[in-house]
Amino acid sequence: MTLNPNNPGYVRSLQILFFALLTGQILVFTILWFVVKPSTEPDIYQNPLDFAFIGIWLVKQTTAFFVARKLTETARAERNFGEKLNTYRRAQIFRFALMEGAVLIALFGFFFVTANYVLLALAATGIAIFLLFVPTRSKIVGELELDLKEETMLDETA
Repeated sequence: MTLNPNNPGYVRSLQILFFALLTGQILVFTILWFVVKPSTEPDIYQNPLDFAFIGIWLVKQTTAFFVARKLTETARAERNFGEKLNTYRRAQIFRFALMEGAVLIALFGFFFVTANYVLLALAATGIAIFLLFVPTRSKIVGELELDLKEETMLDETA
């Protein structure tokens, strides 16, 4: 499916996607917090699964950063404005999905496996990091280094 950047709402559609994923993370956290009790008591000794969940969280966050950066660089190099926006959207979707996955892994690890509060802190940190990437017009213009003509075209999609 190819995005037509001339359809109204390019920036708005990215914002809707972002806030839907953010809401999902917060809802999962809230539901698990009030409905599910951690499956075990925190162990005073390190559970090897703690390190696995922390490692997965770190890998997902790091991968989100590097994949999104690489795809954004690819988008910036595109000559066609529509392809530039499509590639940028793809970069954001990868970033959002990987970051959300990291949060969900930490939450499920805490509530269903280890009950280690470090995982809960990582989930909260992941949500805070996720909030740094709210898509805005100015952020898109800056990351893609759009010229005046392209900025005008972007405004026409909003």
